[in-house]
Amino acid sequence: MKASLKYPAQEALAVVDGALRLELGIHRFDGKERTKAQFFAVGGARGKQFAIVLGNTNTNTNTATGEHPAKQTRVLLEKCALPDAPGWEICDAPYKGSSVNRAFSKLASPNQTSCIVADETALKALLRWYAG
Repeated sequence: MKASLKYPAQEALAVVDGALRLELGIHRFDGKERTKAQFFAVGGARGKQFAIVLGNTNTNTNTATGEHPAKQTRVLLEKCALPDAPGWEICDAPYKGSSVNRAFSKLASPNQTSCIVADETALKALLRWYAG
C-alpha cells in the first residue's frame, strides 16, 4: 500500500455522517460505537450498500464517544468495476471480517469490491461515483 493512503477512518466517518449524508441520501445501519465495520447505503436504506472498515479495534475504541483509531480508510462496496482514479487503491483480496456477514449485508464475499482511500476528496469522489 502506498504511504500516501493514510486517511484515518474517524475522519472518513465524519464526512459520511456530515457533508455527504444529505447530498447522497446516506442511511446509517449502525450506531457510531460499532467497532469492526460500519454499514451505510446511498439513496436510502434500500440503496447500494457500503461500509467503512474500522478493523479489530475492540480494545482501542472509546465506545462512549465512538472514536476509532484506524489509521486508514478501507471502503467496501457492492461488487462493481471500480475505475482507476487518483486517491484510491483497489484491494486485491476481499475483506473477510465476520462483520460483513450480517443478515442485511450485501457485502459478503464474493459480492464485494474494496479500496483504500487517500483523503476526503477521494472519499467524496468514490461515493459520488458509486451513488451514480
